[in-house]
Amino acid sequence: MNSKIIIIGFSNPACRIAAHLAETGAKVSFAIDESNLNSLPPMPHSVFLLPCVSIRPETTGELASASDAAIIATDNEQFNIHVALHLAAVRPGLRIVLRLFNLALGREMEGRLPNVSVMSVSDIAAPYFAAASLVDNVKSARRDDKRLLVSTGGSEEPLDCAGIPACDCGCSDVSCFRMPEMDRMLVLVLFSIASIVSIATMFFSLRHNIRLGDALYFVVTTITTTGYGDFSLREYPFSTKLAGMALMLSGAALFAILFAIITDKLFRFRIELMMGRRQVKKHGHIVVCGAGDVGIRVVESLLLAGVEVVVVEQNQEGRFMQRLRDMGIPLIIADATLEDSLSKAGVRNARSIICATDNDMRNLETALNARAMNPSLRIVLRIYDREFAERIEASFGINAAFSSSAIAAPVFAEAAATTSQSLPLPVPLPCSSA
Repeated sequence: MNSKIIIIGFSNPACRIAAHLAETGAKVSFAIDESNLNSLPPMPHSVFLLPCVSIRPETTGELASASDAAIIATDNEQFNIHVALHLAAVRPGLRIVLRLFNLALGREMEGRLPNVSVMSVSDIAAPYFAAASLVDNVKSARRDDKRLLVSTGGSEEPLDCAGIPACDCGCSDVSCFRMPEMDRMLVLVLFSIASIVSIATMFFSLRHNIRLGDALYFVVTTITTTGYGDFSLREYPFSTKLAGMALMLSGAALFAILFAIITDKLFRFRIELMMGRRQVKKHGHIVVCGAGDVGIRVVESLLLAGVEVVVVEQNQEGRFMQRLRDMGIPLIIADATLEDSLSKAGVRNARSIICATDNDMRNLETALNARAMNPSLRIVLRIYDREFAERIEASFGINAAFSSSAIAAPVFAEAAATTSQSLPLPVPLPCSSA
């Protein structure tokens, strides 16, 4: 590969792409702001750094003047689009690889700008996370509109969870589902109503020789204050009238309490559902921790495989929260590192957990807490540092640890080195998986 490629702007994926291109022999220039130099990881010596006081879209044409291709992969999508549009205008023949999360917008740009290829790091990486949560030895993974396609050494095949054992938690199917404890007040009120109806029915039936069915009908219409008028206590003794009054008063009080309890429970259920605090009662599902760019794509990939998913996300104002609600995905709004949060997500009965936040240590802490709750749980981690990922797998028995940037880097590099806009074949995993 002898292409001259410039990478414009700093980000973790941009650093990975630069390193990968250097390994393939490309001539790589890396233009970054001087303020990002301290955050730059060690780079191959062949990567030529172009520190700038501040990279502005209108100055990128000069930066890319000697390049065959440009990769814009910063975390600022507006900046990425602005740079791509400027380069397409001043350098019509330049191959441009653009990082965007919104692939619909990306397809529109590709249709209007022939030399522009649009890719999403999360869209490339998410199928690997999803596949590794279901099967071992994932070599490649991608998705189309309807399927999750996975290779474990042979040809690609659609992954369907129907034939995969759902629960290895050591419990029976019945024990995985636990009936919630009944509210004591609700039980007491229902028992009181049933007792009063029974006693009053027997009283009117035996005392005044009324048929049992008619007595029950009279008691129910009285206690519910319906009173159709077909039965009356006007001609009965005062003791019977006293019993009727007690029946009406107790019925009104008990039903008022019953309606209050039911309303409270419905309101509380709705609030807990909206706030993501409702205990999940599922079996054989997959818990995804983190609902960012990678997390949402992982959820979409798992749904293509027919898997039930529960999401744990700390930020209730997150970008994709409403989208997850619209998809009908159970949400737990809480800190995934806490045992209570994992318990609400049903980790004890889950098939796998995917820790996909952008914080390596939080992902590791979440994984270890989940493993303590469910020793047979399958664990997939998102880890930026490759060496750290390999050590974690070896030391803690993690099933798979991936870097989304490392997975996507070869795909971006291949797109920059070719004139074709079609996605290259899936690449081998840059991090090992058990």
